[in-house]
Amino acid sequence: IEYLSKVFVESNYEIKPVLRALFNSDFFKEALYQKVKSPVEVVVGTLKLTEHLGGPDPEWGSIIKAPESMGQDLLNPPTVEGWHTGKEWINSGAFINRVNFVADKLKNTEHPGVKNIIANVKQNSNLNEAESIVDSCLEELGDLKLEPDTYKELIDDIHSKNGSDDNGNKDQQIADTLAMIAGTKEYQFC
Repeated sequence: IEYLSKVFVESNYEIKPVLRALFNSDFFKEALYQKVKSPVEVVVGTLKLTEHLGGPDPEWGSIIKAPESMGQDLLNPPTVEGWHTGKEWINSGAFINRVNFVADKLKNTEHPGVKNIIANVKQNSNLNEAESIVDSCLEELGDLKLEPDTYKELIDDIHSKNGSDDNGNKDQQIADTLAMIAGTKEYQFC
């Protein structure tokens, strides 16, 4: 705060230099991927990413209840203080529901956002190299950095499924890789 206050005063109370200093600071960059996404953040982020349900749809009824199955009943916080944050959102039942929700949406190659992601991955990667596919998928999902063992498992999964150059299968392979990334611990953070 002192650093940003100093920049604010030195810049004659202009906000633009303060924002530049903030976004370029190490403390800002180090805070990335340190907070566990709440169930609402998981649901809203997934719908935004996949561009699923952009307008009126009967499916909204079940979507509104999705955070509840992940441990966040929207209109019923556990205390008057509101919702807890952090690792309390991750327990075995809630984690499975989180992963299943995101994976179901990312595996659906008919969602406009998924189509866009697949097109970007195809354009920006060498589809004959599993590492290139995984790297492009990670970049599309927020430039995630995975543990080496997790990264290797994704590569191995692609190698085990290789065998068809059919465009439809490549699309589904990319969607499946996206869904597998959603199951990683790194994807649970924002």
